[in-house]
Amino acid sequence: ALYDTLDDNYLDLLNKKGVVPTYFEIRDKELIPYKGRNLRKERQIPKTDYVKIAERHIPKSKKVKPGYKKKRQQEVLALAKKLKNKENKRGFRK
Repeated sequence: ALYDTLDDNYLDLLNKKGVVPTYFEIRDKELIPYKGRNLRKERQIPKTDYVKIAERHIPKSKKVKPGYKKKRQQEVLALAKKLKNKENKRGFRK
């Protein structure tokens, strides 16, 4: 069956019911296997040990303000960078 972006909700419903389709796309008049239409949604970016430690030290905000997630993420990345630099400096002193 062919589908369009308008059929995404229906395809999600089929996936929840256990129907696993095989996707193909048409290129140069041939059917080529396609990895999947929801691949980007399922993607998870692996976190380093420094980021995991930094997330524990920076509390989550209880008040929701515009851009609060992005600001917290910047704080976490800045602290992770400091932790990494601090550990690298310790390693060179030995």
